[in-house]
Amino acid sequence: MKKKIVFTFIIPMVHPMGRKKKQGGKKKSRELRIEKWDQNTWAFSMDNYSYEEEDEFFEMGCDLIDEGNYDGAAILFGKMVERRPEYLDAMHHLAIALDGRGDTKDAMALWRSAVEKGRSAIPGSFRKGRDTLPWGILENRPFLRCLHGYGCTLKREGITDEAIGVFEEVLGYNPDDNQGVRELLMQLYLEKDDIKGARSVIDRYEGDMMSGLLYGHPLVLIREGKVEEAKDLLADTIAAQPRVAKELLKKKHPRPKGVDGRYLSYGGRDQAYYYWRDFGGFWREPDLKILAEVADSLGLDDIVKEIDKQDRKRERSWNHVRQEKEAPVDLAGYEEIYDLMGEKKMEDEVLAHVRNMMGYAVKLTEYKFDAYWEASVEEGAMKQDRKELAKSFYGLGAMCALIPTLGLGLDDSDFERMTDLLEKSKISK
Repeated sequence: MKKKIVFTFIIPMVHPMGRKKKQGGKKKSRELRIEKWDQNTWAFSMDNYSYEEEDEFFEMGCDLIDEGNYDGAAILFGKMVERRPEYLDAMHHLAIALDGRGDTKDAMALWRSAVEKGRSAIPGSFRKGRDTLPWGILENRPFLRCLHGYGCTLKREGITDEAIGVFEEVLGYNPDDNQGVRELLMQLYLEKDDIKGARSVIDRYEGDMMSGLLYGHPLVLIREGKVEEAKDLLADTIAAQPRVAKELLKKKHPRPKGVDGRYLSYGGRDQAYYYWRDFGGFWREPDLKILAEVADSLGLDDIVKEIDKQDRKRERSWNHVRQEKEAPVDLAGYEEIYDLMGEKKMEDEVLAHVRNMMGYAVKLTEYKFDAYWEASVEEGAMKQDRKELAKSFYGLGAMCALIPTLGLGLDDSDFERMTDLLEKSKISK
């Protein structure tokens, strides 16, 4: 079996503000602003500014969030915001870290501040309703992320009207809605029993296949008294996503096994479960009777049984392939793992990652982010040579940090081998 080193992040790792530094001349003040690209398209811009210095720390902070280390992430992103107050992406991720560790009020305040900074950069010549800040332009994403984060927190805290306003603002800036805000809006409008608002979302995204809108359309028709039209639409809706209808009609709703909240499989049990969780309460008894009538006429039970059968068949095929291609892995030692990898170059790849992590250590020292690393850094270490500093500063810590990322499951008995591996790496920093 070939073991690949894969770094996974929940948050997109494109750093949209990064630009080459302009050489020479007097530095201008760092000002957040937007520029007009064409007739109706605008984009955020920054004069004489680069985020390249923070890129490594940004990735580290995202790693820490992914690992659930919100305290560490908060310190890293907090330092970035302290150094670059207009760095909206750092503000957004700092808010995520604060929210993750339970400081919801602080997170909401930070998102609000970031949103206000973004709004203040929009000139009076920007025509709302016509001009846009598309997600496809990378520089716009930090502001759109901040709006999304702020709106989601307002929604969770039950501040419904303000959340609706924020989500409508997002759709106004980016009508293509790459963030899925339209489904959140549908949920909030149905929660308020605002059928006119729900209808406005459906009309803007006619034919949308997100479950909230796909099943929301016939539900709105029922609320509008157009029952026969709703029945006709439900036939197509159930055919497109039958498991959602099945979930809505069940008496009990256990969480499916293996569900990962970060991902969603189209047409899967997880999608059906999440729709029921978020929208099931809006389907009243009369609505469910109409749904059941249409489902029975289509033979919903037989349709879902056939889908389940095909899923089991695919799973058996995949398990068979896996058993043939995978060999038992002994995680007792690094050398054995390299043998099973079957690629000598993999060792070099591991060493490359170790060298990168050494670089992080040196950078962290240079930026004096010692609040986070004070447990690992001795006071005198700051005066050591860079090469020696990287070894003493991170040392086995680099490999310890590497283990969860590699997913190799190594234990304390392997650290001697890791030390040898560490000594082989050529640290040039």
